[in-house]
Amino acid sequence: MNAVRGRLYYIDNLRLLVIVSVVVIHISVTYSGLGSWFYIEGAAHSPAQTVGFNYFQSMIQSFVMGLLFLIAGYFVPKSYDQKGSWKFLHDRMVRLGIPALLYLLVINPLVLYFELSGYAGVYSDFWHFYAVGYLGNLSFLSGPGPIWFVVVLLFFTAIYAALPKKEPKEKKQLALTKKNIWPLVFIIAALTFAIRLGAGDGIDYYNFLLGYFGQYIPLFIVGILAYRHHLFDKITYQSGKRWLVCGLVIGSFSWLLLMGATGGWMGNSSALHGGFTWQSAAYSLWESAVAIALDIGLITVFREKLNRQSKLIKTLSDNSFAVYVFHTPIIIGAALLLRPAQLPPAAKFALIIALCLPLVYIAAHFIVRKIPLLKKVM
Repeated sequence: MNAVRGRLYYIDNLRLLVIVSVVVIHISVTYSGLGSWFYIEGAAHSPAQTVGFNYFQSMIQSFVMGLLFLIAGYFVPKSYDQKGSWKFLHDRMVRLGIPALLYLLVINPLVLYFELSGYAGVYSDFWHFYAVGYLGNLSFLSGPGPIWFVVVLLFFTAIYAALPKKEPKEKKQLALTKKNIWPLVFIIAALTFAIRLGAGDGIDYYNFLLGYFGQYIPLFIVGILAYRHHLFDKITYQSGKRWLVCGLVIGSFSWLLLMGATGGWMGNSSALHGGFTWQSAAYSLWESAVAIALDIGLITVFREKLNRQSKLIKTLSDNSFAVYVFHTPIIIGAALLLRPAQLPPAAKFALIIALCLPLVYIAAHFIVRKIPLLKKVM
């Protein structure tokens, strides 16, 4: 089906790619042990598997969530202009606040108690755990899981709504050219490096990894500017392809060089991830450059080549937010069922992807979004 005028199918398709990538990287962390997730199997790895997981997660982490904030920022001004401040805020509170509360108050405690069983021996039953351990001890504040993005996005949009809006007398048109792309790369790198001076990319404040916010905040702002100045439409296809190739090829090659120079092949080099070190500065620059290159490249290529949807892709796209909110218990449950299997981590990783990607979308489409209240917000 061809793109209908006014509908940005390529943005919907990009969002679908991002959500699939989020699910996959959570499965990857399960079997790599690199990063933070509810359940990490901790199986023995060969060096080759560890390096492969490290490379894969580094590339995905470098751009995926930043791209999601960029896309989210792009749609904020239009919604605000159409609805006005109060209606806009009410809509955001409903569409973001309800899923966040649902995850924090329902999904998360069920995962902790019934799947991970971390509290089953401490509390007499689930309701005792829920009332005393989860709500009473405010444990729900320290474990938002993947819903952290929804909470942060709600906060960002509230700030946008509160800021004064004044149209300049002479509106200066912006464009994504080398003159402003490279300054953006260095600004994000500098912010990331500065934030990570404290404790690295894993600075954890109530499970919000602040070490990556040096990228998320600027890209959300760029998304707003992209809508106001039609930035996505101004990138030529040839330029976008070059950025994408550079992000993939040069990004991969420079990752290999950086890991070789720092000994970070196995993901255990703390100097890469924070502190006043040249390694942290170099890694911050690498992440920033790869993120911007891949974001620009993917937006352009999707705009030119993937600005249409088949019935299947539209169905998957429509269910992406529900998948984001509900995928956690499904992939954890599948990993626990597969735990007794004597397979290499890489094989389990591939098998869980093959099983769970269809399953999470089937569950979202046929169960979650059939519930009237959830269908309205997802």
